[in-house]
Amino acid sequence: MKKIFSFLLLTISFEVFSSSIDDAIVNVVHIKQSNGYALIKTDKTPENQISCAVNTSWDYSLPLTNEIQKMQLSALLTAYASKAKVKLSGLSACNEHSDVESLDMVRLQ
Repeated sequence: MKKIFSFLLLTISFEVFSSSIDDAIVNVVHIKQSNGYALIKTDKTPENQISCAVNTSWDYSLPLTNEIQKMQLSALLTAYASKAKVKLSGLSACNEHSDVESLDMVRLQ
């Protein structure tokens, strides 16, 4: 029972402390081969930003190391090209770029 409670508490914590953007338009997707990740900027500012996310030039970073991340990049490029609205949420960490939160979820709206 303790393990289940701890897991639920941890899950809720990540939801509470990760940032999110709703109904946003993707303005810029910056991809540089030597970095190995993409940087994303939208027309809105993320809500509930984590403390390391102090870079105002970029909203999220996205590593390009696995197929899911490449699918997320494809969805972001589709949203950018079509000006479709997206919902984005962060991973509660600045893994790729020390002052930009890592992207966890992309949803086309």
